[in-house]
Amino acid sequence: QLRDYLLKQVYTLRFIDMRFRPGVQVPEPEVRQYYEKQFLPEWQNRNSKPAPPLEEVREKVEEILVRQRVNSLVENWIKEARGRTRIEFMKKAFE
Repeated sequence: QLRDYLLKQVYTLRFIDMRFRPGVQVPEPEVRQYYEKQFLPEWQNRNSKPAPPLEEVREKVEEILVRQRVNSLVENWIKEARGRTRIEFMKKAFE
């Protein structure tokens, strides 16, 4: 049962990646803004050593931003699907 559950999760994540990730692009200003306003403050709260320069963590920052965008696209897609779907409860099915 656990294996089946995990396989379903893997298939779902693959679908999401194939469906939504290719269209996501993160512009340079957003990468820089995230680095300055999110990454640096979090780094300073967690570490006593100096933060790495943006170029060293660019891939990590871009991946975070891509994931955020993909999550947002998935949420919007689900909301739209729910809006188009009519669900009808049949009382007898719950008796």
